[in-house]
Amino acid sequence: MKGMHVSSKVKIVACVNLKGGVGKTALAVNFAAYCGINNLKTLLIDLDPQTNATFSCISPEDWQKHAAEHGTVADLLGVRNHSSAEGTAKDPATVIKKRCIQER
Repeated sequence: MKGMHVSSKVKIVACVNLKGGVGKTALAVNFAAYCGINNLKTLLIDLDPQTNATFSCISPEDWQKHAAEHGTVADLLGVRNHSSAEGTAKDPATVIKKRCIQER
């Protein structure tokens, strides 16, 4: 992208296919887990409304609590126009849930 510097050490991997049932979520979640367990900084973004990748990393109850307190990616992307009780916009630093996949 013009005017944007990306370190040569940064790698972006996307699992994209328009067909359902081809293993995109399984591949993405397991690859993210592998990278995380091997101490690689990893960001897994679940844009699917079914949230299967999310529920592979945290329980539905934990997700509901986090979403209610901090918001979701949908809030950040403007799909939902939610704000806190004070009327402030959601902050990416708090919406992103850290350390979801840990070595067992």
